[in-house]
Amino acid sequence: MRALSLLVMGITLALGAGCARDDPEAGLEEAIKRPLEKAESVEQTLKDSAESRLQELDGEN
Repeated sequence: MRALSLLVMGITLALGAGCARDDPEAGLEEAIKRPLEKAESVEQTLKDSAESRLQELDGEN
């Protein structure tokens, strides 16, 4: 779970850097909010994928 948290944090930072570069006029709040929203979406996708994989593995046993 720690690796997942670190991955999401890294994605958040990367998205933040990208958004800040794409729209330098946006305020700090916007520069933080947009990447967080994207990171939450990525985190949910990763969780869903992990749960799906665990269900597949449980079905194999």
